[in-house]
Amino acid sequence: MKEATKLASSADLEDLSERVSLKAECFHKYLNPTSVEDLEEEQFDRIVRLIFSIGRKSKRLIAANGFENLRVRISELLHGDAPVEERFNVFVKGVEGVEEKMRINFAGELLH
Repeated sequence: MKEATKLASSADLEDLSERVSLKAECFHKYLNPTSVEDLEEEQFDRIVRLIFSIGRKSKRLIAANGFENLRVRISELLHGDAPVEERFNVFVKGVEGVEEKMRINFAGELLH
């Protein structure tokens, strides 16, 4: 981290900080136990765009899985009763349309 701060300007770090804050606010707003049940496609698209590794894959994910299926999988991943490891693995194995490392990153970002 020290090396990164040496290479980045204060404007770069401020921009990064703002993007992280925006992501946290968006996730909190749309992925809490109540809101995720009413998640809409445009909100899902906004969430996906905030995740660097899959930012442009929203439509592909919806086409491969169906939006309602994705919404339910996200809800189960974040708020299900099973242990986190089990929910994580079910999500990664169940989501289609992107390669496994992207699904792993997607699940990890959602849980973060």
